[in-house]
Amino acid sequence: MKKYTIIIIALILIITGAAWFGITHLFTSQKIISGYVVKNDKVYYDTVMQISRTSTQQKISELEVVGADAKTFIILADGWGKDINNVYYVGFTVKPESSSIPPINLPTFTATRSLYGPIGKDKNGVYTIAFVYSIDGSGNADWEYQLLEGADSSTFLVMDELPYAKDKTNVYYLARAYGVRKIAGADGTTFKILGVCASAGSESSYYATDAHSVIAYDHILLGSNLSTFKIVGTYGNVINLNSYSGTTTTYYAVDKNHVYKNCGEIVPNVSPEQCNTDNQIGRAHV
Repeated sequence: MKKYTIIIIALILIITGAAWFGITHLFTSQKIISGYVVKNDKVYYDTVMQISRTSTQQKISELEVVGADAKTFIILADGWGKDINNVYYVGFTVKPESSSIPPINLPTFTATRSLYGPIGKDKNGVYTIAFVYSIDGSGNADWEYQLLEGADSSTFLVMDELPYAKDKTNVYYLARAYGVRKIAGADGTTFKILGVCASAGSESSYYATDAHSVIAYDHILLGSNLSTFKIVGTYGNVINLNSYSGTTTTYYAVDKNHVYKNCGEIVPNVSPEQCNTDNQIGRAHV
């Protein structure tokens, strides 16, 4: 069966897909947090949203977790759960992407907190999952897991609220739209964040370093000089686009060879000496 794979935010899935999965809708004025509920020997996943901006009532979408064993069910972090038989994500059984992927080791499986998509691990590996649906019109859909190739589960760590993870060998970029991908050539043991290189709304991208290289966003910044690289500062302009007023900020960095803006873009015709302090970066702004 042909399938498309799309990584989506779980909350949107549950709300928009309610009609497909037979979800019960309840109304309450109580403050309830979305998550798993075990009651009457069954397991449910509740998603809560406010009825309207002015209403104190909340709408609960209550999804029965089909096949879950209430007696052994354990609630894990960020929409994950498990029982004696399976792993679950936002109320759905998580299945292997293909028959070649080994089953998850349930006793050692844990959820890894991440703002950038669901990640789990057990003693054998690190797993990412995707929502996969059929294009044959049947409406069939599943959460499917795949192994993160080369990841060491014993040392794998998501870096707080940053879009990065690392283990003893590698560094990984956590992209909301495209999942987790390894940053080729980056060293996990010595990887550290320097600071922001670009931002849009609440999302930011970063400069980082390891023992050998400068990393910009999700790649090694080729041609940069590690020993002299530093972030200089920002330059902001007031903008008006179709009556929208706001500020756009450009982030600058330098090394002995170049001036950089916006995550590694070389600024032409400006020497590092002309853009070496926060007060000088206006000279580089083009």
